[in-house]
Amino acid sequence: MGAVRGYTREDLAVKAINAGIDIIVFSNVEASDPDLGERVHAAIAKAVCEGRISRNRIHQAYGKIMLLKRRLKQKDLAGTR
Repeated sequence: MGAVRGYTREDLAVKAINAGIDIIVFSNVEASDPDLGERVHAAIAKAVCEGRISRNRIHQAYGKIMLLKRRLKQKDLAGTR
């Protein structure tokens, strides 16, 4: 994980979204930071407002997540239904 040293979790979230990641999960066990989720969310929102993440990218991720949720609900992960 040395490749991500030197970046904040907020920076990593923005970079991950721009790299095509749709869902971001951070471990908060060691840091035990109760504000981590709020800070990451704020960083993503700020990056969208500043144009560093396109709104289209957020809509794409949302669409893929919602499709997966529908498939999970229908027990159709292969997408055949």
